[in-house]
Amino acid sequence: QNLAETNLDALQTHRLRQISAAAERLTHLMEEVLLLAGLDGDDRAKLKCTPFRPQALIHSLIRDFERFACERGIEIKCECDDKLRTVFNGDSEKISLILRQLLGNAIKFSRDAEVLVTLEDLSETRAGGGDGREKCTLRFSVTDHGIGIAPEQHELIFEPFYQCDSSRVREYEGAGLGLSVARKLGAILGTEIKLHSEVG
Repeated sequence: QNLAETNLDALQTHRLRQISAAAERLTHLMEEVLLLAGLDGDDRAKLKCTPFRPQALIHSLIRDFERFACERGIEIKCECDDKLRTVFNGDSEKISLILRQLLGNAIKFSRDAEVLVTLEDLSETRAGGGDGREKCTLRFSVTDHGIGIAPEQHELIFEPFYQCDSSRVREYEGAGLGLSVARKLGAILGTEIKLHSEVG
């Protein structure tokens, strides 16, 4: 920070930005490694259910990614069921962490100028739980138009450090941990992450 405020020539400024970007990537990688190491897919005791508004969560997440998306010429659009303005009980922190991994990947790999985040209430009826509260099923979807993933790789990409195309690691600057983190978090929540993709 202090160095950036000094008088630097164009080359020094360029190199400083490269160093700063590398430091950010390393910090992000360390955070993902630590998060993945601390997750146990069978540990439902780690759930922290609190009141939250799903639609507000989505809009907050989009705001956090706006700059990242803008730098890549991508607009993040949102489609949310109006019924989901109301308050629900759930582990919003883990839901947000999952969506961060999915949205970050969508922006990073998208070749189109748009990424779509969709939130739907799939409950035909609201079933009652033993605690007297209604239960519902929500579906969060993140859609992009990237390079696509071959069917034989649909499960492999959820493995830690897996890269669909190792020759393009530098281009996309990923460690291959995000989807592993997302799937383990989903297991703790008692839900699943599904992928629909094809090459091209």
